[in-house]
Order: sequence, then structure tokens, then C-alpha cells
Amino acid sequence: MVNAIVDGNAIADWAFVNGQKSELFNIPAALHLLGSNFDEISYVTTKSQHGDAQSLLYGNIKSAIEHPSLSDWKQLFFLTMFVERCVLIVYERDTDSIAILDSHTHRYFGALIAVSQHGNFHQFCAFIIRHFFPETLKLKPAKMVKLFNNFFLKQT
Repeated sequence: MVNAIVDGNAIADWAFVNGQKSELFNIPAALHLLGSNFDEISYVTTKSQHGDAQSLLYGNIKSAIEHPSLSDWKQLFFLTMFVERCVLIVYERDTDSIAILDSHTHRYFGALIAVSQHGNFHQFCAFIIRHFFPETLKLKPAKMVKLFNNFFLKQT
């Protein structure tokens, strides 16, 4: 993960020096700059004024994991964003496990990685919200509009 952070920062610096107008990148632009072998296949943003952060996270990822047309995919990758911070969530079908990787600095500690069995997915989502996005706990559902984005990626 450290190499990915260092490499990503170097690529972002290069892009900024070579004409990128902002230090912020959308997902397709970031994938292009990285020469990634991933493609964005779905982009979900909340339009609902119902449901809290945990429900949004749980419902969107669960629907992809259980979707019949994706049942032969061994791994599912999600870039999940709440309140302008993005984390990577990976579901591994063979082990029926789900993991979150976050390179941001958190209060008294640095990057976080957490893994859970899919059977504990609902509790895992609660853990993610409490530890990775605690500011969303204070938001009423109406305020969640446009604060949640979920990008579903496929390795090509």
C-alpha cells in the first residue's frame, strides 16, 4: 500500500505540473493516469433522502455481491466515498470475505486495513462508518444526498 501511495502521489504531481488544473481527480481520470487495468462499470450516488450512511453502504455493496450476473466474478472492487474521502473495499468470493483499505491518516493512527467474513457484513459496515466516516453519524438522511458515491470497478 505504501508503494501505491508514493507512486500515486508522484503521478498526481506529474499531472499537476503538466497542466492538470486541480489536485483532485475523478475516478476515470485517475484510472487513465495510472494506466490501470481497471474500468469503471458502475457509479452510484445517493438520490434518496431515506437511509443512513451504514444502510447506503450495506445496500449498494450487497446488491453487487448478490447480483446473479456477477456470480462468477472472483473479486469485486469498490471505491467508496463519503464526505470527500475515498476508500477501497474488496470482496473475495472464494473466501467469502470483505476488506477495506484506507491510506488516509486517522486521528491518532495512520492507514487502516480491516477484514471480515461476509456473514458479518452488516456489522462490518457499522465498523466502517464508525471508524472511517464518523462524521456521517451526525447527518440526517436528507443531508446524505450527494455525500455518498460508490464506484464499482472491473479488472480488465
